[in-house]
Amino acid sequence: MWRIGSGIAAVILAVVSVWAQATPEGAAAAKGKATKGKAQQAEAAPTPPPVPQVLRLVRSNTYLVTGHGANSTFRVTASGVILVDTKLPNPGDYERLLELIRGVTPQPVKFVINTSAKPASSGNNAKFQAAGAEIVTAERTITLGDAQVRTIRAGDGLLVYFAGEKLVCVGDGAVAGGLNLDWTLAIPGTGEPKYRNQK
Repeated sequence: MWRIGSGIAAVILAVVSVWAQATPEGAAAAKGKATKGKAQQAEAAPTPPPVPQVLRLVRSNTYLVTGHGANSTFRVTASGVILVDTKLPNPGDYERLLELIRGVTPQPVKFVINTSAKPASSGNNAKFQAAGAEIVTAERTITLGDAQVRTIRAGDGLLVYFAGEKLVCVGDGAVAGGLNLDWTLAIPGTGEPKYRNQK
């Protein structure tokens, strides 16, 4: 009985002895490493992912896609699609926008119009052009299927007026209020659509 008790006591004394011999510098260094590790974790905190591209219907056969650049608006017809603004040229942005359009219609994008020359609005023009779309850069009236669209010069970009839908895509900084257009809904370059009488 005494032998077992004295053996346990010897083990406890040995552990206490080793613990007591640990240098304060070693303990401080270990603590410093732990603190540095926490600081690095705080610095390396991941940035939140960008807002995903989201599709919604805003008028009959007319859709808004928000996220990953400027707002994109597209009008579906039996003869093809008219697309306003093509998002940023980041990896996957063209594919995602095309996927959303394909989820609504198998028709190809026939016309691309930009409210601005900035990459947020025109970043994927070349890819849509390579797929067969015409890039519209000047004032004109486009008729495709049952849709009629008018483009109007506004600074470095274009206002895009969908007459049948009473909808105008204005881009950032452009104003539709002073134009002689019969519109009830304006799509800005970013942010939420605004109704004509909305304050």
